[in-house]
Amino acid sequence: MKTKKTVLLIDDTNFQAQARGKGKKADYLKLRDHLVSHPEGGPLAEAMVYVGRPPNIEEYRACREEKDRFVWWLRIQGFLVHTQTGKTNPNGRYTENCGMLLAVDSLGVVLKTQPDAVILVSGDSEFCPLFRRFRQAGIRTVVASTLSDLGYDLQAFANATIPLNKLVETFEDEAGEKS
Repeated sequence: MKTKKTVLLIDDTNFQAQARGKGKKADYLKLRDHLVSHPEGGPLAEAMVYVGRPPNIEEYRACREEKDRFVWWLRIQGFLVHTQTGKTNPNGRYTENCGMLLAVDSLGVVLKTQPDAVILVSGDSEFCPLFRRFRQAGIRTVVASTLSDLGYDLQAFANATIPLNKLVETFEDEAGEKS
């Protein structure tokens, strides 16, 4: 079902994990092109990526600078990027969950722009209430995920699913070799 106007929402942490789980580097340009040309996709009203950033402390400076370069690259490629700074845990690691930011921010954008469809790149079932709200507003919901990472609850809330397994296999290997 080709749509007239689509909003693409990408959960960066989840998409990166899906690619890494297959030994691949996430390819945002291939992903966007694939979803726009897919029968469930269509012309983009907006393509938004939600990116967690390391805390602004010396220990994570190099990682934060690398993430900032990645965010800049995404913006140059035409993505609307939203960032959230992570917080450190007692064990010294940090969390960068952008789920709440994605849900709250995208709800406003989607309800204002009234696209025909929303494609969410994530397999995380925490987005079920968001999909329910979109569907109540008459907006078609599509989840794009590798099947092994797709929560059954999220799949049940979506009007359609776009499996990403074959696409991810075309991504560059993490070691730098192309398949």
